Amino acid sequence: MKTKETITLHMNGAVATVTLSRPGVRNAMNLDMIRELTRAITDLDEHPSVR
Repeated sequence: MKTKETITLHMNGAVATVTLSRPGVRNAMNLDMIRELTRAITDLDEHPSVR
């Protein structure tokens, strides 16, 4: 499991789960979260075992 400031990424076999983690603001997106999501999606796209 990879934890960043605003998201958590958990991989289980071929399934990846990204959890938003800004409960204090009801998971409202900010620039940091958008950057972390973009990076996570890019990393997952390059991961051969994730569907």
